[in-house]
Amino acid sequence: MMQAMARRRDPRDEPGLFPDDRPPEPRLREPDVERLAASLPGLLRLGTSSWTFPGWAGLVYGADRPASEARLVREGLPEYARSPLLRTVGLDRAFYRPMTAAQCRELAAQAGEGFRFLAKAHRAITHRSTEGARFLDATYARDEVILPMQHGFGASLGTILFQFPEMSLRGVEVAPFLRSLEAFLDALPVGDFAVELRDRPLLGPALAALLAARGIAVGHAIHPSLPPLAEQRRLLGDADDRVRSPAVLRWLLRREHTYEGARELYEPFDEIREPDPGSRAESVAWCLAQLDRGREVFVIANNKAEGSAPLTLLELAKAMVADLASRRG
Repeated sequence: MMQAMARRRDPRDEPGLFPDDRPPEPRLREPDVERLAASLPGLLRLGTSSWTFPGWAGLVYGADRPASEARLVREGLPEYARSPLLRTVGLDRAFYRPMTAAQCRELAAQAGEGFRFLAKAHRAITHRSTEGARFLDATYARDEVILPMQHGFGASLGTILFQFPEMSLRGVEVAPFLRSLEAFLDALPVGDFAVELRDRPLLGPALAALLAARGIAVGHAIHPSLPPLAEQRRLLGDADDRVRSPAVLRWLLRREHTYEGARELYEPFDEIREPDPGSRAESVAWCLAQLDRGREVFVIANNKAEGSAPLTLLELAKAMVADLASRRG
């Protein structure tokens, strides 16, 4: 049964990045947002792809003294994690360079008790063309990526995501790739993992069964390279529904845009500029289906989805609470 999220003890409710003279609370810390967050299922964790956007002043951070991106990188996470709605964050920096256990431990301390990280594995593991012959290297993944995160984050680690790019695989290449992926996954240490793939030929029961047999989640994404979320679910079948590892959904980019084009349209990411009600409705349905099965659910929103990731999550939360209310009504 889904339970409403209890108000957690929050050691971060202290003077931090912004002044002490009680300026107005940012939008995502206002009382109505706190009430909304308390109405969400406790197994649901909403977060953004990063926390380092100065344009979020007044939304996530105080509006009276906006901080630079560099300052937010160093000091913004405690302020971000004070929002009752933001209970996770996508750790994109780990995608570009492996993190040490000490770095992970520092971030866990900044975020505080009850917060969880969705950490991306280093891209050398999942991208053939980057940084040498580390593609699907299980020893490298274990020693340089997974174990430092597990030891450093401890209970603050939600799940580790292996994000593969679109590889333009042809049909005859699917089976060999799945065999390589299977051997890689079988050599990993115990942990919670998700695998996000962007080649449509890979989205089928064979992939879902391979991952489910190892307790690994399919990483779902809303992205132009992938079919709509409902179609992804249909293609994969129901094997992933039986996995106990956290379910992962990343709402990344509108179908008609590139990342660069969306950045130009949406910066400074302070408002929703192109609402996407279809993706929102699909996301709500997907989340509730996973929550009904008792799975912890991580939803990560990107600024390039609609224009402002915090506001995308706020609207998603409102839609989910409304859907839950209609079920009860």
